[in-house]
Amino acid sequence: MADAVFSTSVPSGLSRGDVEGLRDLLSNVLRDDAHGVTSSPMIAPAMLLGAPGLADVSKRMQPPAGMGVVHESQMFRRSHPLKSEVPLEISGEVTAAGDAHKFDFSLVANGMSIGDMQTRLRFVTPDLMGSLKGGQFRAAMDVPGTRWIETTPLTRDAVSAYLKLSHDPNPIHRDDMSAQAVGLLQAVVPGMLIAGLCEAVITSLSHMAIEMRTRFLAPLAVEKAVRLGVQVKSDRSKSRARVFVVADSDRIIAIADFILSESS
Repeated sequence: MADAVFSTSVPSGLSRGDVEGLRDLLSNVLRDDAHGVTSSPMIAPAMLLGAPGLADVSKRMQPPAGMGVVHESQMFRRSHPLKSEVPLEISGEVTAAGDAHKFDFSLVANGMSIGDMQTRLRFVTPDLMGSLKGGQFRAAMDVPGTRWIETTPLTRDAVSAYLKLSHDPNPIHRDDMSAQAVGLLQAVVPGMLIAGLCEAVITSLSHMAIEMRTRFLAPLAVEKAVRLGVQVKSDRSKSRARVFVVADSDRIIAIADFILSESS
C-alpha cells in the first residue's frame, strides 16, 4: 500500500531551453561531436521535480539529519516522445519500507500517457555509505562486440549545470564537507546524470531506447571520467542493450539495461 499519493499539473511543461541545455551537457561530457544527443533525453522528466506541486515529493527524497541517501536504481519508460512546452499531468505514489523509499511517477500529455519513471532510494548511515565500493569489471565481461566510449571528466561545472537543471538540492553533489559528513570522500556525481550518459551513448550509436533501468553500485567522485561499455543483442521479441559504467581500477559504478525501439 502506498504511503502517499500525489497528482499535479505543470501547465508550461518542460522548458525548451532546459531540454536543450540537458542535451548539450550530455553531448559535451560524451565528446559526441558526430551525432549529438538528438532526442529528448529519457532523464528529462526528472527536471520536473522542481515543479511547485511536487515539493512534498522532493522533500520526501531528502534523508534524515546525519544520514545519507543512496540512489539504488532508476527506471524510465517512454511510450511517446516527450515534447517541450506541452502541458503535463504528473501523478504517482510513494512507498516506504524502513529506510527504503520507492517513488513512482506517471506522465500524461494531452490526455495520453507518455511514460513512467521510478526512483528507488535508501537512507543509510555514514558507515554504510563509506562501504559502497562497486563491483569489479572482469575480463570475461568484455565480450566480443562491446563498444567502449570514454567520457570527459565530470567536472564541478558540469555537475553544477546539471543540478541547476534538475533542481537537485542534495549538498553531497556540491560540497566536499557535506559529502564527508555522510561517509563519502568528496562530492559525488548525481546518479541521474550517470543514467543520462548511459542513454546518450546508446543514442550516439544510432539506437533509440524505449525503456532504461539503471542500478547504481558505487558513488563516482566529481572530476572523474568513466568508460561506458555498450553491449547490444537481439532476440526474437526485441532488441536490448546493456551499458557498464566503469571507473578507475575497473570499478563498476552502474549498470544500465535498455529495451530498444524496433525502428532504431
